[in-house]
Amino acid sequence: MTCHTDMTPLMEPFVDRAPRYAIPISMLYRVAGSPEWCEGQTENISRSGVLFRARNRIDPDTSIEMLIRIPLEVAGDDAGLSKCLARAVRTVAAVAVGARPAVAAAIVDCERLPDDPRRI
Repeated sequence: MTCHTDMTPLMEPFVDRAPRYAIPISMLYRVAGSPEWCEGQTENISRSGVLFRARNRIDPDTSIEMLIRIPLEVAGDDAGLSKCLARAVRTVAAVAVGARPAVAAAIVDCERLPDDPRRI
């Protein structure tokens, strides 16, 4: 809580965060517009975002495309193979030799795809 100069309290807005699930999921991702897809692995996922391990560091505010099979626990009736547009919000450098950096990405839009990946 913060206060105005006249000492009346001003409540901070409460942001209801989507539940996160620590589910490891193999995924493909690329910087938007790039022809090359890279393999990644989620650490946790929610309806609004994903934390995943990437091959290389991705700068914040970078647009990312992801192909990911979103589980039933996260998406309910919309579960399944999806193509999502996201924005990197944070990157954590790899701390060990051979480790991959972690990328936190906010999902901007998501489209459910047919279950046959050859139809993408």
